[in-house]
Order: sequence, then structure tokens, then C-alpha cells
Amino acid sequence: MTFSVQHTYASTPADLDYGIMIEKADFIIVGNVTRIHNDTYTYVTIAIKEFVTNPQNMSQITITIGGELQGAGELSRDSFEVGERVFVFVEKIGPYHHVLYGEAGKYTVVDERPPYIHSSQGIISGWNTAPGWSPRIVVHSDGDSTGHGTTNLFPFYLALILFAVLLISLLFVFMKRRKKLLSRARI
Repeated sequence: MTFSVQHTYASTPADLDYGIMIEKADFIIVGNVTRIHNDTYTYVTIAIKEFVTNPQNMSQITITIGGELQGAGELSRDSFEVGERVFVFVEKIGPYHHVLYGEAGKYTVVDERPPYIHSSQGIISGWNTAPGWSPRIVVHSDGDSTGHGTTNLFPFYLALILFAVLLISLLFVFMKRRKKLLSRARI
């Protein structure tokens, strides 16, 4: 059985539609690259730390990358490094796993946003990327919600309301005491 692979690549970061990518990907993972083996194809083994979408019953995955010739937007043999923590949109074609949209579907995970990046674009559930930055990086931050992930502000607003009620009650008590003290001073 022969599988014909038709890859589509985003030509610029502005061409990326994360909603469509999330729908097209079989699943999205976060993990650590543990092995890279080069032959006619490059095989990248990733120890999976988290399934961002569509959890699977596996703890590692091997991603297959192209052949000898690389087209524009396609991942190359040097796209991954052993030890690198990655966020990957995975598509399954036949028995093989590939990175959806080539380099547009692979990101290096960083723990906090570097200071030279002043804006971010939400991907999914708190995962944000710096638009147009190459190599592409992604950071997870619940405080950086951009609409794709949601932040629950109910506890914050509840605390503000309770504080206001307490403050108003204290003001009434102090005003009542002051009024008593002033009335006693006049007697």
C-alpha cells in the first residue's frame, strides 16, 4: 500500500489560522525530544508530557520528517534538537505521524516570555506564541489569555465586592462613633 502525502504550508505567520490548525490536527502534544535518527527520512522521537487536545494512549511518539529535498515551509533535519521541549500539531497519515503544516506546526516551548517579545497570539488553552518570530516559540500562561483560553475572574470580582461591603460597614461604624463623641462633647 502506498500513501500519497499532500502537505500544505503557511507562507507567512499571518497565514496561520490556529482554529483551522486545531481542527485539522489529529492531536497537539507538548513533550521533550529524546532521539533523532536520520536516514532517507528523519525520525524524531518525543517523550509526551501533555496532550493539549485529543489525548492518546501513548507516552512517546515518532514524527517522520520529509525526504532529501526540503520545500519552503517544510521542516528540515535540523528543525529539532535532542533535549528540546516542543509543542507540536500532529497529523497522522497512514501509519506515520507528521507535523501539520511543516514548520508552522512546530514550536519550541519556553518557560516565560522573553523580554524582547512585546506581543503574543493565543493558540489554545493558555498557549501563546510570538507572531512572526523565527524560530517559533510558545509559552503557556493563564494570565496572558487572548480569547482562545479563558480566565475565570469570578473569584477576583467576589473578593472586590466583599472588600467593598466590609469597608462600607467599617465607615458606618466609625461615623456612628464619631457622632456619639461629638454629641457627648456638646453636653
